[in-house]
Amino acid sequence: MGLCNVNMKKSWKIAGMIVAAIILVVALTTITYKEGTQSGEITENQPPIISIESPPSHPSITAVIVGKENITVEGTASDPDGSIQHVEVRFAGDNWTVADGTESWKWNTTVHESGNYTVEARSYDGILYSSVASTTFKVHLFASNHPPDAIFRVITQFGEKVAFWDTSNDLDGYIVNRTWDFGDGTTEEIRGASWVTHHVYSTLGTYTVSLTVWDDDGAKDTMTKSVTVTK
Repeated sequence: MGLCNVNMKKSWKIAGMIVAAIILVVALTTITYKEGTQSGEITENQPPIISIESPPSHPSITAVIVGKENITVEGTASDPDGSIQHVEVRFAGDNWTVADGTESWKWNTTVHESGNYTVEARSYDGILYSSVASTTFKVHLFASNHPPDAIFRVITQFGEKVAFWDTSNDLDGYIVNRTWDFGDGTTEEIRGASWVTHHVYSTLGTYTVSLTVWDDDGAKDTMTKSVTVTK
């Protein structure tokens, strides 16, 4: 009789362990109890959502981050039936690392050579991972300052009034100053951004027009072309 009691106790203990294991397995699946539903109603956990906002993506080479070693990746994440525990980022096929923030997140890295890079991100709600979002971008690095490019063209002309379109650019910085020489003895200096510049000539004829631009590191470039002003 005592042996029977011992066996029954062992059986109940084993049965209890099996029940506990079953409960644990159920808890680790995607079945969770939702507050606000009818008593006893059980719904399946929905996976979280992830998106990369910056750098933007494109089917081919996408965002071009020029002349900078520090790369910042930003995005958003959400969970339709819970909250985000953390966001993970993988850069250039490396290991997954945790980003800063959850619903609004940010991750930084440094690159030391030019090339095409892919960054992936996924969010985690404590049970499931989201699908993986990715973006590919191109990085240009320069050993020293890259000079700006002065570029302009004539877009409209009404008699002596001429409109010039300035598309100058600087690959590793920005243009801080522009100086126009309209070839008739007049000049114009423009600081900061500028796209369209108008000039009125006093007489018809052909003029040598030049545009000189300076970048934020002091380098400059000049473009010169002949402009014929006619009726």
